[in-house]
Amino acid sequence: MKPYFKVIFFALILVLTNTSIYGQTRSVQELKYDWYFKKDSTVIGASLNLSQKDWQKITIPHDWAIYGPFDKNNDLQTVKILEDGETKTSQKTGRTGGLPHIGTAWYCKKLTFSPEDKNKKISVEFEGAMSNAQVYLNNKWIGEWPFGYSSFYFDITENINWKGENILAVKLTNHPESSRWYPGAGIYRKVN
Repeated sequence: MKPYFKVIFFALILVLTNTSIYGQTRSVQELKYDWYFKKDSTVIGASLNLSQKDWQKITIPHDWAIYGPFDKNNDLQTVKILEDGETKTSQKTGRTGGLPHIGTAWYCKKLTFSPEDKNKKISVEFEGAMSNAQVYLNNKWIGEWPFGYSSFYFDITENINWKGENILAVKLTNHPESSRWYPGAGIYRKVN
């Protein structure tokens, strides 16, 4: 074997050995149960004590609008549809099924972390949250994501309380006329 082939061969073995010895493993835990929900724009859910009785205990995925009440006034618009040849505005309804998807709601969950994981990077991933998500951990702003149809994640490592309980809080706000059809309302897909 020529000398430069030996060097390449041993370098390749060294790289493969180090990769198998020091390779990182990824662990994913679904955060499905023991969430708390409140539809209210006046509360500050990031700093609440979750033992409050006016919060509803829920499971994720969760869509607050499907619980109603359904009302044609929830999506009433005064518009003219140019594509239909309309020349005057008129009232239209049914665009979003009369679901009450407009408003602000909070989702909160208690989390604990093992001190053994202190040297690991910890992220929270939302597969779908409608919409304008603002995420907090222990009353500290982590980040925001305005789009309700795409997944997003945030690194929460720096804000973890390793000695006790943590509160993950998510504020979601759906604005009027933000969709042509029913967009959903809430954390409607998995959280990991």
